[in-house]
Amino acid sequence: MIDYPITNYTYMCDGLSGYPHFNRIKKLIFISKSASGISQIGCLDEYGVISIWNIVEVSSNVTDYELNLCLGGKFKMALSYTDNLTKYI
Repeated sequence: MIDYPITNYTYMCDGLSGYPHFNRIKKLIFISKSASGISQIGCLDEYGVISIWNIVEVSSNVTDYELNLCLGGKFKMALSYTDNLTKYI
C-alpha cells in the first residue's frame, strides 16, 4: 500500500470564471518579482494555452470573499494574461 502525503493547497483555481486551462499543465515557470512584492509565473498546457498569473501575498485574514483562498493561506493568484498559441500556426 502506498501512503500519499496529505497536501493542503493555499489557493485553488477551480471555479474561477475565465479560467483558461482545461488540459494538463506541462510547464510552470517563474517570470519576475517586483519591489511591491508581486511575483509572476507563467503556465503552458498541453494544447498551447499560455497564461501569466500575478501572485500576491495576503496581508490580512481570509474573508468570505476570498473563496479560492484556503484558511491560513498566505498567497492568492490573479490571472493577468492568457492566449492560445495554436491560433498563430
